[in-house]
Amino acid sequence: SIARDFNTYEVKRKNGQSSLLGLIESQTASAVILIDPAGQRHEVPRDQVASLTEVPTSLMPPGLEHTLPPEELRDLIAWLLSLK
Repeated sequence: SIARDFNTYEVKRKNGQSSLLGLIESQTASAVILIDPAGQRHEVPRDQVASLTEVPTSLMPPGLEHTLPPEELRDLIAWLLSLK
């Protein structure tokens, strides 16, 4: 499952620029601030947002839990939970 604070969103822009995918850092009446998978911050003015849609998949690579030793997986989960 995906923790609520780590839901992925897609922002489609009105001006035809490519969509952005990432985690919502914050939202205001005037802008949506998204953090992409590379950790870059994008501030998109609300008047440029065509749609903001929750994506049903995680940014975590599929199968990652099978590639990590149990200790590293526990550390990863603990770190993610600490970000709240």
